[in-house]
Amino acid sequence: MRPYPFRHALLAATALPFLLSAAALAAEDKWGPSVEAGAKIGSKRKIGESDLFLPLAQDEQRLLFADIRGSIDEDSQREGNFGLGYRQMLDSGWNLGGYGYFDRRRSETGHYYSQATVGLEALGTDFDVRLNGYLPLGTKERDVPGSTAVELTDTSIRMSNAVERSYHGGDAEIGWRVPVFAAEEDRELRLYGGGYWFDAADSKEVAGPRLRMELRLYDLTEDLPGSRLTLSGEVQHDRPRGTQEFFGFRLRLPLQAEASDRRLTAQERRMTDPVVRDVDIVTQAARVEEAVTMDGQAIDQVRQLSGSTLQAQLNSAPAGTLLLLNGNATVSAPVTLVAGQVVRGGGATLTLTGASSGRTVQYVIPGSSGTIRGAVAGDAVVKMGTDSTLRDVRVENTSAAAGSWAVSASNTSGAALRNVTMVSSGGGLQASNATNLTVTGSRITAAQDSAARITGGSGLSFTDNTLTQNGASSMGFRADNAAGTLRGNTITTNGNGNGLEDTNGSALPSHAVQLNNSAGLTVSGNTITTNGTQANGLHVTNSGGITLSGNTITTNNYMSRGIHLQNSNGSTLSGNTITTNTTDDSNWSILTISFGILSSDSTNLTISDNTISTQMRGAYGINLRSGDNSTLSGNTVTVRGTDTAAVNVLRSETVTVRNNTLTANGTGASSGLLFGVNSHNGLVENNTITATGAKSVATNAANGLVVRNNRLVGQGNSGVYDSVGDATVTGNTP
Repeated sequence: MRPYPFRHALLAATALPFLLSAAALAAEDKWGPSVEAGAKIGSKRKIGESDLFLPLAQDEQRLLFADIRGSIDEDSQREGNFGLGYRQMLDSGWNLGGYGYFDRRRSETGHYYSQATVGLEALGTDFDVRLNGYLPLGTKERDVPGSTAVELTDTSIRMSNAVERSYHGGDAEIGWRVPVFAAEEDRELRLYGGGYWFDAADSKEVAGPRLRMELRLYDLTEDLPGSRLTLSGEVQHDRPRGTQEFFGFRLRLPLQAEASDRRLTAQERRMTDPVVRDVDIVTQAARVEEAVTMDGQAIDQVRQLSGSTLQAQLNSAPAGTLLLLNGNATVSAPVTLVAGQVVRGGGATLTLTGASSGRTVQYVIPGSSGTIRGAVAGDAVVKMGTDSTLRDVRVENTSAAAGSWAVSASNTSGAALRNVTMVSSGGGLQASNATNLTVTGSRITAAQDSAARITGGSGLSFTDNTLTQNGASSMGFRADNAAGTLRGNTITTNGNGNGLEDTNGSALPSHAVQLNNSAGLTVSGNTITTNGTQANGLHVTNSGGITLSGNTITTNNYMSRGIHLQNSNGSTLSGNTITTNTTDDSNWSILTISFGILSSDSTNLTISDNTISTQMRGAYGINLRSGDNSTLSGNTVTVRGTDTAAVNVLRSETVTVRNNTLTANGTGASSGLLFGVNSHNGLVENNTITATGAKSVATNAANGLVVRNNRLVGQGNSGVYDSVGDATVTGNTP
């Protein structure tokens, strides 16, 4: 076996000087290796132990040894001790020694700790003295899994967590041989008394007395010299762990027989006594309490809200107070949240973060969701303050008077509504000149005005909400001069408009989303449905550069378009799914047809990767009017009905239609693609176009059209009708 250089060097440096000074080595080693095993059966713990004692170097009076120990208990705690010790016999009858250990322990929580142990001992015929010190190494503190708890009182909320710490400390004892047996007999009884002290930062000390008794029986049989049986009893007490009693036994078996010509004296055999030290690394769990934050805000105090004096309670709450609402609070005037206040409803789940540890925990507030209710005419029931938060509550305004809202946020910054239910006989949420307003996970139902109306402001985050508008001539979501994000919402309107076309100044529609002068608003991933008449899914005006993407839009009634875009140059419409389901063609005209996308007076558009379906007489999937320099690509458009077209381009020059799938399944003059009056210099390429009622591509007073490399199903080049006669038609297949 390959030697261990470090061990050899250590032995040489330590043992060689006194080994060389010896006159001669004994024919056989005086002290041989042994193995010892035993158990300690305690009132609170049961421990199994093993010990391998290995002499490394020796002469007649001195011994250098290694000591390797292991222990395990019923809680799967286990420990290993790896030690090196030195003992020397004195002529006075005392044995003096010192030792050091590296200890490694797995605690009952599954964490691992390391420790250095050093000790001194004086072992005499009648008396013993021992002193040990213990120093943790490496990580000294770890969290106890699953121990995080939150305590909520009427005035505070705190987080606590159990941490397990390894302790530093020491112990000492004095022993006495009870003279019931002669000193040289093969049996002896010893009593020990001492104490121990262990401590760690921010922890309760573990300190107390310890009493021990040992009955040792040497050389159990003549055939087994060097064997030893030790019976022990032990009691100790400290405040953290209480009183503990142990009964133990250990059996030592020699791994090398003693010389047959003589036995060891009492002093000699004590050179191989087990090193007495604490059985394992001392660890204790303690609860650490700390303040909490929520959504980045410190929570200094807690107050329970109730009754009709809500405003007075809010006004008296200090900054940083978490306000909890359980049950109903009825008000007769607006309630205004003070800047920085957080109002939460009972039964909700809080995500709390430890202010010092950064630890997070989910905490369910006791009670049920609170409701703030009132008939507040011409105003809002709740008014948000700067950096205020309303969460997990219900707000109701039972007034149907004009200007009545459930919640308003005006001239504020950083206000947030999260998981709020807003129900109003008037409008739902009104915000004006609010910056960094957040509305998420909420439900808004309005009977007469808009479910949400946003005027001015920037940094809006309106996400994952459900809006329902049930009244006539009212919007689901309306924004004027707003910037931010409208994403992931479900927006439904059920009311009818007043029947006037969108561009009429007296029109009172019921659009699901109406945006004006809001180019800075990104609209994506929303599910939009209109069930009433004169109700577009998305109605956008004066918002050049806006992006409408990934929305699912369904309109189900007369005079309702999927998207109507007006005066919004440079906009992008991409990845939307648009379905117009109405077939109602009463009072049929260009002003009432339900188009998939209707764009008016908006140039340089990108309309791409949309899926569009319409089925009304005369309906166009995409109707591009006065939209110079626009590109339509990657769209899938299907239209049904009489005299329809998948795409209609009118008064729009230099329009590119590329890589689309266009299908017109209607009767009459139903074409796949129409280029109308003054739609000059258009390019149509690489599309698949199917038209069952007429030509695949048709022009009317549009010069310079190029139609190339398309699949014109069943028609090929002959599927192009050119009223002017100057179109370039090439490479089209049937």
